[in-house]
Amino acid sequence: MSKQQLKPSKRVQGIQERCLELAEVTRERESAQVIQLPLWHEGQRGTPNSFIRSALFAAIQSKDRVYVNDQVLCSQDGITVKYLGMQLNQEDLTVWETLVHLARQHPLGNQCSFTAHGILKALELPTGGKNHAILHKTIKRLNACSVEITYEGKTYFGSLIDGGIKDEVTSHYTRAVSFSWSH
Repeated sequence: MSKQQLKPSKRVQGIQERCLELAEVTRERESAQVIQLPLWHEGQRGTPNSFIRSALFAAIQSKDRVYVNDQVLCSQDGITVKYLGMQLNQEDLTVWETLVHLARQHPLGNQCSFTAHGILKALELPTGGKNHAILHKTIKRLNACSVEITYEGKTYFGSLIDGGIKDEVTSHYTRAVSFSWSH
């Protein structure tokens, strides 16, 4: 065999280079830091300070909700909260806290799955069909809203929960764990 026959073609060289690049990406992913929400005790709930120290979750009855159009909400000095969507109340906060509480043991970016029944049990609510419908409306409202929170020179903007998948047969909710705020 001549040396010319042993030399890989440009196509083969390209494939080899791409394989090396993919191997490097895989090594980087494997060494990437796993990020997880802080763990807290079962009886506690974790909520960013800016949520609690603002009127993001108003003290109103569900029947009194109004549509808020990119309005600055009352908040503590140093925190600015703008909101767009159907007004949220304390019941929405309780559902949001429960979803975060259930997701806290999953590293960010991983999928987690919960049944509507399990979420309602965690909320200590009856698990009948009416409450399944109310829970689903609340989850959609938390997804449909847009918040803009500025604190210590950083601004988060987006919905309070990302979308997900609901299996209509089993009432399983599945979504990737991703929370972008840290306060």
